[in-house]
Amino acid sequence: MIAAAMVARARGRVKSEVTGRARVVIGLIVLAALVLAGCSDTANAPVPARTAAPTTAPTAVPAAAPEFSRTGIITFGKSFNTNTLKIIGPAVSFKASSKLIAWSAELSEPAGATTITVILASRTAGGAESLLYKLDVDISDPSFGILANKADLALVVDRKPGTYIMRYLRGGTVLAEGTFRLVK
Repeated sequence: MIAAAMVARARGRVKSEVTGRARVVIGLIVLAALVLAGCSDTANAPVPARTAAPTTAPTAVPAAAPEFSRTGIITFGKSFNTNTLKIIGPAVSFKASSKLIAWSAELSEPAGATTITVILASRTAGGAESLLYKLDVDISDPSFGILANKADLALVVDRKPGTYIMRYLRGGTVLAEGTFRLVK
């Protein structure tokens, strides 16, 4: 009886090892097929149909092909496209009485973290900066490369005319920056 149980266990181990090896071989074949498919000529491949845009407004999108040699740019305006997160009607000057200013930050590289910092500073004509506002921002996916939002930035700076700079930072790395002016 003990010998029969040992033979049954041994058969189970052999079957398990063969099944495990078969999975590895099948996995390698699938991987090779995917790699080869990625290298094939796609000129005659069918193009997928476009679907309707989502109805919920995203707050960030994954970064495009990396271009890491530049500082990202923050663009300002009155609103942003909720699908692309790009500014509609970019502007650099706003009335101090403006209620909402939108911005879109195209980061120089993916966020790379689940929390990054946004700062808002005033800049004098001589170039000196004074930090006015600093906030840690939660990012749901570190691969995001575009962030957009809108707020009453004029209120944040007490509706004082002047030049202001916004930066997104990850540690000591400036991911994006942009400048706007408030006028009377």
